[in-house]
Amino acid sequence: MKNKLKYLSKFWKGKKVFLTGHTGFKGTWLSIFLNLLGAKVYGYSLKPNMKLSFYNLIKLDNYIYSSTIGDIRDYSKLKKSISNFSPNIIIHMAAQPLVRES
Repeated sequence: MKNKLKYLSKFWKGKKVFLTGHTGFKGTWLSIFLNLLGAKVYGYSLKPNMKLSFYNLIKLDNYIYSSTIGDIRDYSKLKKSISNFSPNIIIHMAAQPLVRES
């Protein structure tokens, strides 16, 4: 296990990761994990839908490289954010978890 973590850290260290959905529960956890592995995480997501979200409780913006509150359906804003950050890796986790709303 120790060797796997060492390999993961070596791979992610210094990588610029553009992550959609970073304000959601899973996106927040992934942001923390990637940050611990040395990645520079740029989050792009809707504003959390509740005051007591995990994202707000831990103040994730203090731990990641940068964050933009935006809708992935706003193509020009999304494209500009990706272009300005120039990521090595893009991870898309933005989703509408509630079927009625989607």
